[in-house]
Parts: sequence; C-alpha cells; structure tokens
Amino acid sequence: MTGYAQSRGEVNGWAVRVSVKSVNHRFLDLKLRLPEGFDLYELRLRQVVRERIHRGHVDVHVGVEPGAAMPIHVNRELVQAYLKAADELRLQTAVTAELDVVALLRLPGVIGGLAPAVPENEEEQEESAVRWTHASSKHWAA
Repeated sequence: MTGYAQSRGEVNGWAVRVSVKSVNHRFLDLKLRLPEGFDLYELRLRQVVRERIHRGHVDVHVGVEPGAAMPIHVNRELVQAYLKAADELRLQTAVTAELDVVALLRLPGVIGGLAPAVPENEEEQEESAVRWTHASSKHWAA
C-alpha cells in the first residue's frame, strides 16, 4: 500500500493542487499541510480522507493559488494615510529619502481583489469545503 497521487482543479476561483503520499502502516496516520488561512477546511478534509483511506502513513499537501487573473483594487484612502504618516515622519526626522511606490503597494491592505474571498460564515465555509474537498478527492481510490 505505497502510493502517490496528485490532482489539480479549479474551485470557486481558486487553483487547487492536492498531493497524497502514503506508505503501509497498520493504522491511519494522517498528516495534512494546508496553506495559511485555509485551516477552516482541515476538519472536513480529514473526514473525507478517513472515509476513503483506512490505514497507512498518509501525507496530504494542499496548494492553493488564485485562478485566472483577477482585477486588483488599490485602496487609495489607505495609501493617502500611509503617505501622510510618511510625510510626518520625514518632517520629524529630517530624512530626505524618496518614497518607493512599489514598497508602498506592498504595505498591508493597499492592494485588494487579488483572489476570491474565503467564506466567512459557517454555512458558506461548509458549502465551500464540501465542493473543495470533493473536487480535490474525486480521483482518490478507496
């Protein structure tokens, strides 16, 4: 019972890649690696794996990236607040450094809309988790 499988698909605007590695073991020893922010899917994913795989050392690695190119939104109000704070610091410290626009775009909250939103309430999370885990596990053998 040694094996490796990989599946790719798109779910709710996300490109999902799931890799499963397993080696023989008397009991089920399941290790999940999910991207940061996707831990809300862990319980449902564990349940799906346990329904299909009953024994072995099993490593499941999930990679998630935004699917097709998404339009971005620049939070101009926040940019203005950052610029104001930078100007105040310049006046207080007499620093004459120029502002780097790319560095400004990297500040938290400046750019939005890069990826579809992760569901916030429990009902949306459960519905999304069912679709997500079903799409990622449809090629797994029992």
